[in-house]
Amino acid sequence: MYSGDESLRGAKEEVPITKTQIEEMIRCKEDIIYFANNFFYIVNQDKGLIKIPLREYQKQVLKCYVDPPNGKRHVLLQQPRQSGKCFLSSSIINIRDKSTGEIIETTVPALISGGNSETVLEE
Repeated sequence: MYSGDESLRGAKEEVPITKTQIEEMIRCKEDIIYFANNFFYIVNQDKGLIKIPLREYQKQVLKCYVDPPNGKRHVLLQQPRQSGKCFLSSSIINIRDKSTGEIIETTVPALISGGNSETVLEE
């Protein structure tokens, strides 16, 4: 117990682990989606603490972290906060050229790496 809170373990406190808990840890280690669906929580304004309902693109991103595409060792996801982090490769994006004011319509694959994107997540 830590600071009188039964839900927090103290330093070097021994914790008994059952065979079922070990099996659950192994399953979580082997399946990131199972782990996320069962152990990722958020605080919802209306419902309080709830498990995160993962969207398909979020599952794809988690899978890429565990098993990066094209045999790469690392995955980089460049996204600002609160941007939704969801798109399809067919999504059309309008970009305004600051110097000319011209509106350019493009798609995600054309936008990434000047159209030479190796991997774009599909729906």
